Amino acid sequence: MDNIPVKELKRLGANKKLAVTFPSSEGENPKNAIDIFMRCMDIVFDDRDSKRILDSDYILKVDVASASVFDVKKINYCYDRGYVATIENIDRIEKALI
Repeated sequence: MDNIPVKELKRLGANKKLAVTFPSSEGENPKNAIDIFMRCMDIVFDDRDSKRILDSDYILKVDVASASVFDVKKINYCYDRGYVATIENIDRIEKALI
């Protein structure tokens, strides 16, 4: 239930924490009731997660806005986007976690 378990990591004694977020697309206009529902879910999770990441030492934002959370057909796309984001930020990640 907790996509960003920063408090749990702290409780377990981790002294450095890396949060990975998947910001939602804010520019899209919903086209139907399902789109409106999904956008509402994005807003709820973004709000909840924005408070949880504050205790992280580094926040890696992975842009997968074109993939729906339930679209398993785009799992490889999401993996690739995460890999690219990590490589692009690896120096900053290392500095934050040292």
